[in-house]
Amino acid sequence: MMLATTTVENVDQFLKIFSTTSLTKRKQHGSKGATVYSDPTDASRVWVIFDWDAAGFKNFATDPEVGPILKAAGHKSRPEIATFLNHYTG
Repeated sequence: MMLATTTVENVDQFLKIFSTTSLTKRKQHGSKGATVYSDPTDASRVWVIFDWDAAGFKNFATDPEVGPILKAAGHKSRPEIATFLNHYTG
């Protein structure tokens, strides 16, 4: 699992591309799914929890076809992966 954040021009446009073109490309790089949240303090920021390993994400991020997909989705910034600190049970 990975947590990522990004800013977008239009959340609806982002979700449209994220659930179609981007979904197909993510699957090609081993993504098993994603859950998207809106940032409660910034309407242009989304948070995504990916069911994906770091190697698959790295391959996705370096795929030359991804840049145009991000542009079509209206990304204002490149997705940033949150730094893992720890996991607690209970």
